[in-house]
Amino acid sequence: MYVQNLNHVKSWRRETLNNKKLWISIIAIMALIIVGLVFYVFTSNGKDNTSNTSRSAKVLGVKADYSTSEAEEKLNAGDDLTGKIIDVEILKVENNTELGQNLQAGEHLNFYPDKQQAGLKDGQHIKFKVTDAQSTLGSWLIKGSVVSTK
Repeated sequence: MYVQNLNHVKSWRRETLNNKKLWISIIAIMALIIVGLVFYVFTSNGKDNTSNTSRSAKVLGVKADYSTSEAEEKLNAGDDLTGKIIDVEILKVENNTELGQNLQAGEHLNFYPDKQQAGLKDGQHIKFKVTDAQSTLGSWLIKGSVVSTK
């Protein structure tokens, strides 16, 4: 009887030891997962650091095809700027016009973003992707989207 009880105690100790190893393994795996997630969050943080802009405006490091003055020259020469990106220096922001938000730049350029851009200020530079440009009464009405703000 004593030997049987002794074997039972040894068996119980072995199971307890195996359970401890299992729990230590589970905790170690969970710790690695948490460390990996924290690393991912901190290394990807800062890539989308613009706020109050549309999803397409969160692209950073966008290279412009033309400056405001170059774009105006191209438009006056009859070139199509659809799909081109313009570095726009905003002279004046008008938020509530009949066509939506108007970003005035150049001598006769009016940029109309497809979505209202909060927080834009006079003198600020943005990158604007053109979807349509029409001349009306000597001014250019340019529709498109803001792809980057500085």
